[in-house]
Order: sequence, then C-alpha cells, then structure tokens
Amino acid sequence: MDRYETLAHELFASMDRHKKGPPHEEVSRTMRGEMAVLCLLMNEGKAMTAGELSRTLSMTTSRIAAVLGSLEKKGMLVRMPDETDKRRVLAALTPQGRTVCQRRKAHAHEHMALMLRWLGEDDAAHFVRIMKRIHEYMPDHPLQGGDEFCESKKEESAE
Repeated sequence: MDRYETLAHELFASMDRHKKGPPHEEVSRTMRGEMAVLCLLMNEGKAMTAGELSRTLSMTTSRIAAVLGSLEKKGMLVRMPDETDKRRVLAALTPQGRTVCQRRKAHAHEHMALMLRWLGEDDAAHFVRIMKRIHEYMPDHPLQGGDEFCESKKEESAE
C-alpha cells in the first residue's frame, strides 16, 4: 500500500468514527436524498422530471421515486404534468420546500463557519483551498456506481 492509499484509509476511518445522524442506514440515505432533491430544485429554479433528477444527482430512479413520494407527502414538493408534453411529470418545490431548503442551507453555513473558526485562519484557508482543488478533480473523475455498489453490498450482507 502506498502513502496515498494509507492516507485514504486514515481519512475514511476518521470519517467513520464521526458519522452522525440516524442509526438506520435507510433513513439516513433517504434524508440525504431529500435534501439533495430539494436543493437541486431550488438551485435550478425550475421544475424537473424524475429522470433529470436521477441523472443530475447520480441516484437510481427507484430511489428518486421514493424521495419524491416522501417529499410530496411532507408537502415540500408537488408533481404535475408538463404543460408542453403531458406524458412527462415534473417535480416542483412548494413554498414549504423552499423554506426548508433555505433554512438547512443557512444552518450548514453557520456550522461550517464554526468549524472554520475552530481551525483558525491559516488552516481554514488551506482547507478551503484543498476542497476547491478536490472539486476541480471531481467532474473529470466522478465516482461511478455508488448506488449500485451500496445495493450489492446490502444484498451480500442479507445472504
């Protein structure tokens, strides 16, 4: 194992030790999916089809369908036929969904600012610089098969 693989293992071990959120993986995955859908719809500023959401978020269509159903039940989005093509169904934010997304985003910004303040000015600046570099790398080297890998691992553990 080279130095970079060792560092990757250290990083993942640290991340695993500090996971937060619901103890049930499925609940946690759904909630992350909900926020991803809400924020994407808000950032795009327009209604989108389930297929567009699936492709943009790299989530399976079945997962998107579950997330859309959950958000619709909670009153955070509505599904409606596309006026130009009645065969297509669009998902759009409700005012409640927009408010939830705005509040979560503000909350995340507050917590990030606290963490950066804790790091101190120099380390915070280095952290932000490194994250920007990572995000430059990501579009050219996407992580492939995330949902499929997780689903295959779940099936293996059930056997």
